[in-house]
Amino acid sequence: MNTNRMGLQQGSKMTDDNLRDLSAFLMDSYTGSLDTLRYAYAAEAINELLAHRKASEWIPISERFPDNETAILVADCEGVVWGAEVQDGTIYPDDWAYINRFGSREATHWKPMPEANQQKNDG
Repeated sequence: MNTNRMGLQQGSKMTDDNLRDLSAFLMDSYTGSLDTLRYAYAAEAINELLAHRKASEWIPISERFPDNETAILVADCEGVVWGAEVQDGTIYPDDWAYINRFGSREATHWKPMPEANQQKNDG
């Protein structure tokens, strides 16, 4: 397999560390000229991708418990996902009937609720 200037093999999966290194490489390559402006834009896009990846990771409850008064997504060991809120150190599902029917009710992972889509007003 071919290896690029960053030492990555063609077709290999980009880890977060690889992406951070690539972003730094691109920013170092940006000289302020119009010709290299695309490097700065690419580095910015990579940083946005990293932020999105981080926000979309499932966090084991055993490693870190969510903060109080937050809305979260929760998953159980069977892969059932539901919305919940955290109050006084307790996770309260939004819909108990759904959990009782489909899930084990024992939350194993969580992640922050995604931001709501913003509808653009063209008028």
